[in-house]
Amino acid sequence: MTKDETFETIVRLLEHEHKAIAYKLGVIASPPEPIPYDLIKKSIAIADRLSRRNSDRLKQIVLTICALLWTYCNESCSGLSETLILFLSRIGFSPSSGMVDPGYEGETYSAQQSIINQHAIMLHQLRCEVEIGEQKFVLTEFQKEFWKALDTYKLVGISAPTSAGKSYAILLKCIDLLINKSGIVIYIVPTLSLVAQVSADFRDKLDFFGLHDYPILTTYNDQHQPSKAIYVLTQEKAVAAFAQNEVPFSEVRIFVVDEIQNIERVGNEGDVRSKILFDAITEIRFSCNPDYVVISGPRVEGLGHLGIDLFGIEADEQEAKSSPVASVTYAFAEKNGSYIFKQYHELLHIPNELHIENDQLVKGFGQKRYTDNFHGYLNEVLDRLGKESKNIVFAPTAQQARKTAIAIATGDNPPLNGNINSLVDYIKKTVHPLYDLAYTVSRGIAFHHGQMPLHVRRTIESAVCDKMISNVVCTTTLMQGVNLPAQNVIIRSPNLFIAQRDGATKLTNYELANLRGRAGRLLKDFIGRTFILDETFFSQPEDQYDLLQDESKEVSAGYSDKFDLAEIDICNSLRNCEPYSDTDFQHNFLLTYIRHGIVRYKEMAPYRFKQIGIEIDPETYAKAVTDLSSLTISPEICLKNRYWDPLDLQEIASKISKISLPINLHDKNAAKDLCNVLKFMKYNFTHYCERYYDLPPDNVIFVHSINAIEWARETPLYNILSTEYHSDADKIDNTIKTILTKISYDIPALLKPLYDIKFGDSPFLRAIECGAYRPVTRFLIENNVPRDTAISLTDNFFSDVKDEFNPLQLKNFLLINKKDIPHWEFVQLKGFLY
Repeated sequence: MTKDETFETIVRLLEHEHKAIAYKLGVIASPPEPIPYDLIKKSIAIADRLSRRNSDRLKQIVLTICALLWTYCNESCSGLSETLILFLSRIGFSPSSGMVDPGYEGETYSAQQSIINQHAIMLHQLRCEVEIGEQKFVLTEFQKEFWKALDTYKLVGISAPTSAGKSYAILLKCIDLLINKSGIVIYIVPTLSLVAQVSADFRDKLDFFGLHDYPILTTYNDQHQPSKAIYVLTQEKAVAAFAQNEVPFSEVRIFVVDEIQNIERVGNEGDVRSKILFDAITEIRFSCNPDYVVISGPRVEGLGHLGIDLFGIEADEQEAKSSPVASVTYAFAEKNGSYIFKQYHELLHIPNELHIENDQLVKGFGQKRYTDNFHGYLNEVLDRLGKESKNIVFAPTAQQARKTAIAIATGDNPPLNGNINSLVDYIKKTVHPLYDLAYTVSRGIAFHHGQMPLHVRRTIESAVCDKMISNVVCTTTLMQGVNLPAQNVIIRSPNLFIAQRDGATKLTNYELANLRGRAGRLLKDFIGRTFILDETFFSQPEDQYDLLQDESKEVSAGYSDKFDLAEIDICNSLRNCEPYSDTDFQHNFLLTYIRHGIVRYKEMAPYRFKQIGIEIDPETYAKAVTDLSSLTISPEICLKNRYWDPLDLQEIASKISKISLPINLHDKNAAKDLCNVLKFMKYNFTHYCERYYDLPPDNVIFVHSINAIEWARETPLYNILSTEYHSDADKIDNTIKTILTKISYDIPALLKPLYDIKFGDSPFLRAIECGAYRPVTRFLIENNVPRDTAISLTDNFFSDVKDEFNPLQLKNFLLINKKDIPHWEFVQLKGFLY
């Protein structure tokens, strides 16, 4: 069969899929005819031939054929299952075969009618099989190649589409390493949702293998350093460990950095999180000497060179272009005065097009804003996708995610699960009766973003996975690896704003590809579909979006380029002993980085600088060392505050006697004193206020101070919101956002050096940061239990515990009494208890 015949066959299959989806959406009035027998035969012949060859593109052709034949022909073609299992096994997707095998159980397939096929399938399985302890697992070919790479190389970079199973392969390898030699796993992820997800996955596998003596820790505590542990940390938590101990982790078996693409903006002045990630990686590299290192991300190129940037050695690159999920993108568009429905697929040279026969379907098309007409259009699409369909709707902002979820909820979307009422009651009782999420969830709709209370976010993720919620409206949190299973992703536009303004951003082609990759559940769906509701937004001349290709990106890390640009200004400031707060040149964060490095690394500082692209002439360097040596502030204070210029810390120390820092949470003047300290920083250290806290009016600072004290006193969120002020959903949302950003993060970050200088250690500030002061509550929070749930557990089970307690006994007590833990609290303990 020629290439042209192969292409024609693929086009015909995709045209059938196109018409089937168009009919389902009401785009066309008549359903497609069944796939003719001759096309089925040709497709099987092509898949048979191509599955014997090893190429990413050919694998994608075979997968697409298998996915479409199974979706549209499985009921009419006897023996199709056995044939597809063989093809999938050949192309290295053995785990996906379980979707087409009705008798599949665990790692065991049904008996095949053909003995030859059965042996062939078995041989392909053995090729991708790994053994951990006494258990065998069948992996994809890509996962097995990664597995073998870590048997040979110290540093492996793993790049693959979102649904390729990177995380699962890494998890299994971590367990394998721990079985062979005990020690520590450090696993860095970018978000709290991913901390919870990875922790739960580890807990499941640790229990499966009987490794019950491995705690899963989400915060480093210098007073408790187990010889066996799984640390699942955000980059902030990882860096904080080095403020407590120069070498906080020992016997590190493997160090994993997930979503490594987040490091690419390390050289940008405003991107603090990238810098923190870079610092965490370099600290662990030089101090902990892990046995193995894995850096992982979706469609990231150049991981070998990135390994050199980060670890000084080239990474062995393991890359997969193919995904076990066939991805198809659909777009509504306008052409020559009429509406068309387009189909994009990587195997098509040009998109397929169908004329939209029902103009009423797209009456919200072309809206610049999120109007009622647009939401009616979105609702129509969701309704026609069907009640059994699981959908993720992308929204540009947290506020719009909430508004769109409300708009969807007003439609005919009754929840599928009768137990949804208990979740609604839980949200009302732990947040506020007027919190919009309670209403939307009652209609089977949820929104999900980073400005939600963690205990609510955790329950929503659980409810989605349990199929209690059909539609979730998400922000860009979806691109940070959060696993919300869905068959379809729906996108209106690439804009990350509602109204155009200076500095407004859009999704890049790379981000769009990752977003599309969230469509289709691994080992649950053969086809993942993305629906673009208005292609006009993606076809602006300046944007050049590509809806066809799954774009990759090349990531580098280090400061060489930025240092070259700012070297003159930096060296002048070093020679003139100018603090960060007195400089205004671009990239002045490097000035603080260099001074901190001199204090922290001493004689090793020039070597450490050189590794990341910073080389300072000896005379300037010597002057900087002399100036820093003359400071009276202790080096320990500098080490605890790596993002503060030591010269500014010296100035704070000179004024600290005039500042009255509150230390007693229960003092009646605590909020007033906290407000005064914040105002002092606002007017005396403006640079740092702009970085950490912005510059709110004084009356707003007082409100923040009141809420901060209530938060630290373990006042439940529900009680904080139970005031006359919180009379509508917008005010409730704003206060929640303020607590999760300004109060629990910004205020502690701004005031930390003051408390370090005056008291050395401050339970007061730590209480504001985590929202708790009692030892048990803080222990639970540090072990990934959401704050309000931790307070509830402490009140109900451990109210008499004041100081010392045995963590293991505490866990066992909760397990013994798990029947007394409310359901929606218990589901949040995954990764901690089970």
